[in-house]
Amino acid sequence: MSTEETTKAMTKPGSITLPVIPTSIELDAAWMARREQLLEGARKIEIVTTQWSFDEAEAALSRITKGLAELEKKRLALGKPFLDAGRAIKKVADEAGAPMEVEKARLKKVMTAYVEEVAAANQKALEEAAQAELEAQEKFAKEQAEAEAKRAKELADWQKAEDARIEAEETARLAAATADTPADEPNPFDDPVPAAAPVPVSVPIPPPAPIPQPVAPAPIKVVEAVVYRASSTVRKVWTFTITNASLVPRAFCTPDEKLIREAVNNGARAIDGIEIKEETAVASR
Repeated sequence: MSTEETTKAMTKPGSITLPVIPTSIELDAAWMARREQLLEGARKIEIVTTQWSFDEAEAALSRITKGLAELEKKRLALGKPFLDAGRAIKKVADEAGAPMEVEKARLKKVMTAYVEEVAAANQKALEEAAQAELEAQEKFAKEQAEAEAKRAKELADWQKAEDARIEAEETARLAAATADTPADEPNPFDDPVPAAAPVPVSVPIPPPAPIPQPVAPAPIKVVEAVVYRASSTVRKVWTFTITNASLVPRAFCTPDEKLIREAVNNGARAIDGIEIKEETAVASR
């Protein structure tokens, strides 16, 4: 059984046995001494003017490059126990938290469904109230128009009857005035003409009483349901899904430098919007 298998067998779920991790790290004195020698030799080369000085600089560059590579190996070796421990700890934490993450996602889902259900019910109630208010306003307007039309007809009928009364009264007055006027001089030997009867005066017709106006409907108040929360928040968020990358506007696209580098390395020398130029680079091994 390997060490890793033994470690797994000895540990219980949610626990891990970590390897021995050093409490201090120190680079060996020999490497540090070599570093100082390399730096001292490199600092002596201030300018390259001849092939000989170029060779000296190249040798110093190679020594420094190798020294850095050796340092990187040491760093990886020294850091491996810490990286392994970190990965192991993360794995244990991930495994322990996985069922909780599942329940967390499930609870969010059922809570979201309830919040959306309440919101939909509130929206439906608001829409129904708005429709009821509209219908009530339309009914009120219709009843108001009918009442005004009825009132107008009654006033017209009253005015017609009143005009007829006045006309009849005027006709009777004129007839009485004509009867009071003698056609010839009166004969004193004739019997006296009796006086005309007084013209009766008709009583004015009272106008119709006002028609009660319909009462305007009161606004409908909707009491919206509220989801009370103690430790959670509910808010509307906008999300997106790319359905066709070729239709996405250029402003939302980022150039892929990896693809550009591959194209340039493969011989591309002209790409719209990109300056491609040749530079001198010194590499060491």
